[in-house]
Amino acid sequence: MSSKIAKYLFCFLVILILLLSVYFGYFYGKTVSVKDQLPLYKSLRDLSAIIFAIMGAWIAIIFPNALANIFKTDTSRIKRSLEIQRIRLLTIPMFLSTGSIIISIGVEFFYPILKQLNFFLSISKTLRGFSYSLIAILFIIQIWCLIMALLPTQLISDDVKQKREEKKVAKIYEPNPNTD
Repeated sequence: MSSKIAKYLFCFLVILILLLSVYFGYFYGKTVSVKDQLPLYKSLRDLSAIIFAIMGAWIAIIFPNALANIFKTDTSRIKRSLEIQRIRLLTIPMFLSTGSIIISIGVEFFYPILKQLNFFLSISKTLRGFSYSLIAILFIIQIWCLIMALLPTQLISDDVKQKREEKKVAKIYEPNPNTD
């Protein structure tokens, strides 16, 4: 029961942090010029690309056969599904990073066009606030993705510990040929 409460508390804290980030990002971001915001989008894009590459490398290292089985045409649907479940924890940060890259590129692409339209000039302060809120959300997502990039090291460490313990147990119960 306590793990369920911890999960709800964690979700509550994440939602609270996101809402506060959006709130403060909007109200304080109105005063931040777009020229100052664009480098933040570029930094987020670069960070997202790095995280994407790291997670892809982790998948290739930890689950090399999983990728092959997912894309083989002769692999059963059940086996594909099991392989996808195995790598899901590592692919979620990749999807989030891809979304961040798309948003960053979109903002960088459309900004020069939108700044020339009179309608957007009249609401530029509001748009700057929304833009900074978006930066805050993307920043939090990328922090979470960075933390998730550390998870495979824990998985590998746990796996190594388990194999050591199995070897110790096997050694204890291994028959000794000198006792005959």
